[in-house]
Amino acid sequence: MASHATAIDRNAEAREALASAALTPALLLKAFVPAIVALNALNLVAVFRFHEGHTDDRFFELFSLDREANVPSWFSSALLLSAAGLVALVALDAAERRDRWRRHWAGLVLVYLVLSVDETAEFHERIGSWLRAQLDLGGPLRYAGIIPMLAFAVLVTIAYARFVLALPPQTRSRIVLAAVVFVAGAAGVEALTGWWSESGEHATTTLLISTVEENLELAGTVIFMFAVLGYHARHGRAVMLRAEG
Repeated sequence: MASHATAIDRNAEAREALASAALTPALLLKAFVPAIVALNALNLVAVFRFHEGHTDDRFFELFSLDREANVPSWFSSALLLSAAGLVALVALDAAERRDRWRRHWAGLVLVYLVLSVDETAEFHERIGSWLRAQLDLGGPLRYAGIIPMLAFAVLVTIAYARFVLALPPQTRSRIVLAAVVFVAGAAGVEALTGWWSESGEHATTTLLISTVEENLELAGTVIFMFAVLGYHARHGRAVMLRAEG
């Protein structure tokens, strides 16, 4: 009878193990890297079709990393929202521990929520279009959306300088790397795209430059999520994914 009860317990534990999994950096790679690779493959097909003269092509509009309100922009928005969700878990844990920096973690949730919404609603592009029209901007500022993006980055940097310096060295280096990579894409390569497109050079090259920009933004977000998971693990916490019936 005891052995039968033990077998039942083991079966229950096995089912529970199958129904739950810890979200680790390795699992993060398995979940997001294949999706990013697939998006890039579809984007290259879209760029090739554009190069061949299919400028009004539905496939191009749906899968080009350069376009908005399509599959890649949805994925980017979802990735940023996932990052916000991870930070929210850390923020809740920090609040429970009465951590000194709990408000900063909560603020980072808002930062990534804003970035996620902006990816879909295109706020900074709309502001940039208005600035370009008002100030007659061109060259690297042709896509003047980099102005509000850089202003946002500067404000966050000023507000979070002490917070970042107080982080464990590994977490700090990863978060700084994530920020540099993301801003390099969102502002640096975006400026290059504007300058190149205004120069009248081949439009296909502009699309390839834009591909680099979008991939840097995706990479920056994934690196940030790595940093958050690593920090959470330092406090003996694990992010668990559980299916319940």
